[in-house]
Amino acid sequence: MPAGPPVPPAGHLLGLGRLTPVKGYDLAARVARRLDLELVLAGPVAGCAGPDELAAAPSLPDVGYFRSEVEPHLGGPVRWVGSVGGAAKAELLRTARAVVFPLRWDEPGGTAVVEALSAGVPVVAMRRGVLPELVDHGVTGWLADDEDEFAGYL
Repeated sequence: MPAGPPVPPAGHLLGLGRLTPVKGYDLAARVARRLDLELVLAGPVAGCAGPDELAAAPSLPDVGYFRSEVEPHLGGPVRWVGSVGGAAKAELLRTARAVVFPLRWDEPGGTAVVEALSAGVPVVAMRRGVLPELVDHGVTGWLADDEDEFAGYL
């Protein structure tokens, strides 16, 4: 039985992956707040699936990064929902305007990028690692060389 007619994107941007410095989600959060765009960050912090686990987490580098670089941007249009999977992840993808990958390293894999593209959701990312091989610039998404260009594509 069909799930019903397609739902137009809710307009949110989606960050899908671990919240760690090399993934650059602080950049996405900063830009989303500046542009007043809704951003949902869906991924673990240092293995913590959500706020309750994070509250009890030891002081690990990714926890420090999250608290100092990402958390100050939460609120308003930017929120962290923790790890998601199954139906919740599918719903976030189905209703996303774009999935963002503001990478600071040469990502060798890109599983989440492939998930986004397979769901028909455009990708806005930094031109790093495997991303130029996965994203057809201007067709399936946009690849930026710096923060200003990234913001422009959003």
